[in-house]
Amino acid sequence: MYNYTGRIDQHIGTKDFIFFRYAGIQWSQTAPSSLPTLFTSTEIPAQQYGVSWMHVFNPTMSMQVQYGRTHVEDNVLTQFNNHDLWKTYGCSADMCNSFVGGAAVLLTQTVTGGFNGGEVNSPSSNLSSIHEWSGSVMKTIGNHQLQAGGGWDEVNYTAELRQGSVVFSGASTGNFSGNPNSPAGIASAQVSAQSGFGLADFLLDYPNSENKRNVLLTERPGGIGSAYLQDSWKMTRNLTVNYGIRYDRSVIPAYGTEASVGLQGSIETGDFDFNTGQYIIQQLPPLCSVCMHLAFPVPCFQQMFGLLQAARSCMAAKTTSVRVSTWLTGSTTRCLSAAVSASAMTTGLPLSR
Repeated sequence: MYNYTGRIDQHIGTKDFIFFRYAGIQWSQTAPSSLPTLFTSTEIPAQQYGVSWMHVFNPTMSMQVQYGRTHVEDNVLTQFNNHDLWKTYGCSADMCNSFVGGAAVLLTQTVTGGFNGGEVNSPSSNLSSIHEWSGSVMKTIGNHQLQAGGGWDEVNYTAELRQGSVVFSGASTGNFSGNPNSPAGIASAQVSAQSGFGLADFLLDYPNSENKRNVLLTERPGGIGSAYLQDSWKMTRNLTVNYGIRYDRSVIPAYGTEASVGLQGSIETGDFDFNTGQYIIQQLPPLCSVCMHLAFPVPCFQQMFGLLQAARSCMAAKTTSVRVSTWLTGSTTRCLSAAVSASAMTTGLPLSR
């Protein structure tokens, strides 16, 4: 771990004074993980710095402006020494080599009663990202010292979630009743006692569950803005009255940025309005010619208009599901999902009953 600091203090003439402060830390660690040649490396670089300028206009009036910045990253990587081990293992490219940012990850393999381990690549480039601007003007008039100012504290967050798991719990080898050549007359107690063997499931390549997180988490800037006006009134030698007014406004950081368009977890991501049953999106998805690399230059929801109308009819009849042909895979499914979102927003189509 390394720590470093620096500072500058400087008078410029008789009316200006500036100072600068800087502090940083570089923390790193590498440790073995749960399997041979699998290691976890953690790097946490952080910086904090600020600058201030004070200017004196005359004996009764002065001004000060300041800026501060805090930034923290949290980069955790669990990876095998052989970065292409996912190919040797035989993992599907769709499962192990389709993560945001072009990363390849051999998903965690969990074998009940056996081994457990895999790769995780989920860095947070902006675990904490804060900017702070502030300024004030002070004026003395008789027994009054007036001060007015304001500021803006801005926060932001960015992270990539690139991980997943495949579980072999033994359920696939846990019940032999009804299988070919199984002994007749197996009692229910014997069936329930046959719990299965996770390693057998693994060797037979029968996973019981799997999940994958492949999301780029971004935020547009938000924060707190403030403005104030105050007076320090020296009424007598022994009595000073302070009073003023202040206004603060919070701005919640909005999800997604333009840089994430077309990626998992992008700005096109929406959310349900449970009061109306509608799905609301922030921004329409790109053209199908962009997100599916096809030739027709029309928005996804226009291409899928017929399917959406069919879906609307089915939902109006209170059917519970809409079946879509299995050829809709990969980016096509994502494009169709965005199309349904856009249609729900523009037509008021309820996506659930």
